[in-house]
Amino acid sequence: MRAVDFSLFPRNLEWGIGSGALFVIKIILGSLPFLFLKKMIRIRKSRVRAVALLLMCEILMWLPCYVGDITNLPLMFLTFAVTVFVCCEGTLQQKLAAAVLTAGPAFSVNVLTDNYFLEFNGMRGVALPGYWAVRAGYWAVMCLLARKLLAERRQELPGKFWNLLILLSAPVFGMLGALVIFSDQEIVNAWRDISISVLCMLYWVGMVLTVHVLGRQQELERKEYFYQMRQQYYNAMERQQKEVRRLRHDMKNHLTALYGLSGEEEKSYLTELLNAPALSPGRVYCENRTASVVLSAKADQALEQETEFEIHAVIPESIPVDPMDLCALLGNVLDNALEAVARMPAEKRKIVFSARVEKGLFAAELRNTYLFLEQGDDGRPVTLKKDRENHGFGLASAEEIVERYGGHLEYKAEEKEFVLFFYLPV
Repeated sequence: MRAVDFSLFPRNLEWGIGSGALFVIKIILGSLPFLFLKKMIRIRKSRVRAVALLLMCEILMWLPCYVGDITNLPLMFLTFAVTVFVCCEGTLQQKLAAAVLTAGPAFSVNVLTDNYFLEFNGMRGVALPGYWAVRAGYWAVMCLLARKLLAERRQELPGKFWNLLILLSAPVFGMLGALVIFSDQEIVNAWRDISISVLCMLYWVGMVLTVHVLGRQQELERKEYFYQMRQQYYNAMERQQKEVRRLRHDMKNHLTALYGLSGEEEKSYLTELLNAPALSPGRVYCENRTASVVLSAKADQALEQETEFEIHAVIPESIPVDPMDLCALLGNVLDNALEAVARMPAEKRKIVFSARVEKGLFAAELRNTYLFLEQGDDGRPVTLKKDRENHGFGLASAEEIVERYGGHLEYKAEEKEFVLFFYLPV
């Protein structure tokens, strides 16, 4: 017990509680870090890995963290981080950030309660009331915040955001580690240690809010992307309407011109008039408005960069896929294809997109020519843009969306043709 007077508290919260009931309470409280972690990162679909991660969270919850103890904290963090890397999905940055943001709060509250809310009678530690209240209350707050604030689309945060979270966590994690590892047990400064522990606990609450803010920013960027594509579509429709009005205004002149022509000249003039954009039907690629808007916008981009773009889409008006997700999914894979073909000679640029909904599946295939392909450490194609810090997340985002709906996405690079296929159960 450290040098703080808790004489006003009853000496033993465990009085009257059987060892079996106490064990059950510890198991229940030990699952709180696991519930928090699940909101931060997706656990692999394996019962063995889920149980292993739950067991590690139980150990993390009750790990003794005494000031001056140089053993427990670093070894436990290393073990916990390795377990997260093995048992969870996501990028390396996301896994490391999830490990830090779960272990940090656990170490902070453990340092406070183990040093200032325990009395020792020989080798046996006796918990004071604050021991249970602080641990249970703090983790309850963290889990409630995670449930309320961590958006469902948290996995879509790009690597730069996870790197930022790790960077922001480093100072407080280092401060807490220095307190535990390098403090002298013979020189006690209780209020300093308590202040540092409480500040660290509050800091981790702020980090949960930071993840929420970053997720909201990413969501706003997605909405802006969706808005821009819709705007492109509406601009094209507006241009077509202007052409109709202009043609209608000039119709008398056209009829006068036709009256004075004959034979081949009249036929040629009529052909040119009928091929005017104003008399061409609007481009509606499928019944689903969101998909049609995206395909129309990407068709315009393909036309601008002189790319042959074939579209075969049979997508009904209503499918159980959020329009934002559908927009991001189609937009990302088509953007990648447009980027790839842009580096080829104009006569070899070709994209073929096919999609249909039948037998309970929304399936799509995308084929595009490519000149060369560079792959990253994770096997995904790497963006060819120079600013890779801010680009190159499209395919990862598409995979996340597909997996979130219980589908599957795969791709392969054939000879001079890249093929991507995905399906979603609908």
